[in-house]
Amino acid sequence: MMVNGIDVSAYQPNVNFSQVHDAGYSFVYVKATESTNYTSAVFASQWQGAAAAGMLRGGYHFFDFNADPAQQAQYFLAVCPPTKGALPPMLDLETTSGVPAANENVANVATFLHAVERETGVRCVLYVNDGCWSGTLGATTDFSGHPFWAPSYLGGVTAPPPQGNTPPIMQPPPPQITAWSTWTFWQYSQSGVVAGIDGGVDLDVFNGSLPALQALCQK
Repeated sequence: MMVNGIDVSAYQPNVNFSQVHDAGYSFVYVKATESTNYTSAVFASQWQGAAAAGMLRGGYHFFDFNADPAQQAQYFLAVCPPTKGALPPMLDLETTSGVPAANENVANVATFLHAVERETGVRCVLYVNDGCWSGTLGATTDFSGHPFWAPSYLGGVTAPPPQGNTPPIMQPPPPQITAWSTWTFWQYSQSGVVAGIDGGVDLDVFNGSLPALQALCQK
C-alpha cells in the first residue's frame, strides 16, 4: 500500500490543489524557507490551498550548511509554525560542496532538528541524496531514527502506476545510502504531469497506507 503525493515550491507558482487532489494525490510538501533569509513567495497561498482541497500538507526547509542552524530553525518555524494535522516538517539536505567538516555538519543538522521537533512534537523527515549523506554528512547513522525521504529517479516516468497494482516501477532507493533500513517517502520523478499544475512537478510516494501517513501528523 502506498500513497501518492507531490512536492512544490516557487517553481510551481499556480497550483489548483483541488484538481491535484482529484487526480489521486493525497499529500503535498511545500517549500517554506531556505537558510535564514529566503521565504517562498507562494508558500502561504500553497499552504492554504492544499488544506482547502483536503490534502495532507507539510512544510520543508532547504538547509544551508554555512548558516547558523538555530537561526534557521527559528526562521522556518516563524514561516511554517506548528500546525495540528500537518505532516512532519521536512529538512532538505542536498549541498555537497563548499561546506564545513562532516562532524560539524552533523552537529548543525542535529541542532536544527532538535529545535524544530521541540516545537512541533514530531520527528522531522530527512530528504537526503547520496552525495550529501556520504560526503557532507560523512555517511553518518545519527539520523536513522528519522523518516527517510529518498530521491531516486526513474527515467521517463511522469505519473504514478495504476492504483491497486503492486507498483511495477517502485524500487528501493539507492542501496549506497545505508543509514536507513527502509524509506518512508520516495521522490521518484522530477517531471510529473499532474492536472492543476503547469509544467513539471516532483512526484512522491509514501511507503504505507493513508492512515499510517495520517498517524505521522502533528497532534
